[in-house]
Amino acid sequence: MQPIEAWCAGIRSTNAQSIETLLQSLKQPPMFGSFLFTRRCNHVCQHCIYPPETKSEQDESMLSETFVALGRQLAPCATLLHAGRIICPWHIETLCVIHAKRPDIELMLVDNGTYVTYLERFVDAQLMFDRCSISCDGVEAHNTQRGRPDSLQIVKQGLANADKITKPGGIVSMFTITSLNAHEVQQTAEWLLEENDCDEVHFSPMFPYRDENKSVALTDELFARAWEGLKAAHQKYPDPKILFRIFHLGDLQRLQRIVGISTFAAALKHPRITDVELLLTVEGVLVRYIPESISIFELFVDSDQGYRTAGGLALPLSKQNENQQFTLGYAHSDSNLEIDQRMRVDRWWERFGSKCFSQERSFFVGP
Repeated sequence: MQPIEAWCAGIRSTNAQSIETLLQSLKQPPMFGSFLFTRRCNHVCQHCIYPPETKSEQDESMLSETFVALGRQLAPCATLLHAGRIICPWHIETLCVIHAKRPDIELMLVDNGTYVTYLERFVDAQLMFDRCSISCDGVEAHNTQRGRPDSLQIVKQGLANADKITKPGGIVSMFTITSLNAHEVQQTAEWLLEENDCDEVHFSPMFPYRDENKSVALTDELFARAWEGLKAAHQKYPDPKILFRIFHLGDLQRLQRIVGISTFAAALKHPRITDVELLLTVEGVLVRYIPESISIFELFVDSDQGYRTAGGLALPLSKQNENQQFTLGYAHSDSNLEIDQRMRVDRWWERFGSKCFSQERSFFVGP
């Protein structure tokens, strides 16, 4: 049973066995791996979950060996994401080794466009991503949100060269909705799809993990404005050209407030699912919701080899020892992922998952 199927069954049931079934579905070999090769970055984005860090406390050789070992143990046809934050030559070499050992794995790159610095290395290595996502947070607001006056130009360069490292149909852009860019959702979708040859644009509201994020947090009014832009963009470019993803229950509750309880309830009568998403058509927009309680399906490995939760990403590496609750264990080059996955799920559920699930159940079916 896939995690979202088990989640749906658990939401509707009060049977303890349904929770056990859900946990077992999450303990399967991961279908999605996110490897954070480095904490260093060349942007200082106002919305970013990561704090600014100029170095990454790691042994590159050891980290490469660990990522190769874990990559080999992912589920068949899994997706492996280079989670950044910037590209370095040894990252390319490591990805090539993983792909040589596991050619069935789909490779995905999320980048701000600066990968072009090493474009020749990608081409020489014949490394092609199944999906390449160049983040763009608005035509007007992007430079401000990203903290660099040349950031939008870097995006243009990244998109212009993406076909050299991406398989056909896989060029994507991610747009994080904040108070700075909520007004230009439709405009940016048009700019990306029509002028920059993107195949898809993925929108999602920012969640303020760090105090620094709160200055650009969305109000209900701005969320509603972004929603109107999404509806207009979705009408012009139907899914899968335009995707709207929600990762936090609070944003789903906010959407319910904006469209009204009756409209939202009508959408709940005809849900669909993927492996990990609940799909709801709300006012013509396909909303893709990934319940936080099952987010552990994603194998996230930080650049110090820690199995991290999202809350841990908001802390510098130097602070991780002071906040061990966000670290679910550590990976090594000889790690047995089957054993580690069971450990990760059990610790996640005890610390965070059970509470998230209770909140989700209360929202969908009542106390």
